[in-house]
Amino acid sequence: MQRINPTKLWDWILGRPKSKKSDSKPVHLLKESFDHKDWDQKTNEWLSSDQYKKIKSRIKCAFFHFKTGSQGFCDPIQYMDKDNSKGFVILLSKLQGEYSLQDYRSLQHALSMRLVDYRYIIKVSDMKSSFVSNQLQMTYRYYQKPSLKIQQTSPINQLFGNITSELILKDDEPYMLRVMAHKYSDRNYADAEGLDKMMEVLLT
Repeated sequence: MQRINPTKLWDWILGRPKSKKSDSKPVHLLKESFDHKDWDQKTNEWLSSDQYKKIKSRIKCAFFHFKTGSQGFCDPIQYMDKDNSKGFVILLSKLQGEYSLQDYRSLQHALSMRLVDYRYIIKVSDMKSSFVSNQLQMTYRYYQKPSLKIQQTSPINQLFGNITSELILKDDEPYMLRVMAHKYSDRNYADAEGLDKMMEVLLT
């Protein structure tokens, strides 16, 4: 089996533009905010489900493989741990039929709740839709930053940095869940906490 270049894989996962000219430019259709608090009760109920236990176990297992160097580049769950960026991506299209959209939205909200418990605030929760390469793409996004209450130190505590989670659907089918933290490199900020701690918080 042909081995995939990890750099090219992450370029694709992060949506970086290709050097070649794209056949068609994205056509943006709609962007609107949603009340993330509407998902609190649904998610709290879902956290006791077998579906959550299964997907949580799968994320933990993939992280163990990543830490031990045994992760393949075609695995459904991929991790990144670079100097300025860290996080993971679940390639939902490879898990077709195993979980529902409700499961994925509950998982995304559960991760945001874990971060809120760890002194983050949700700055943005929105949904946008667009046509990309003749496909309808919908993205549910959470953008979270450390609470201002913990930024009164010098240097400033940035926790893991700013965190964005995006649940992407293509033609109404779950495609990808991406959770990435990006740190500040400014000397006024303390260094960001590591991926190990971040995954511990997310999977508590």
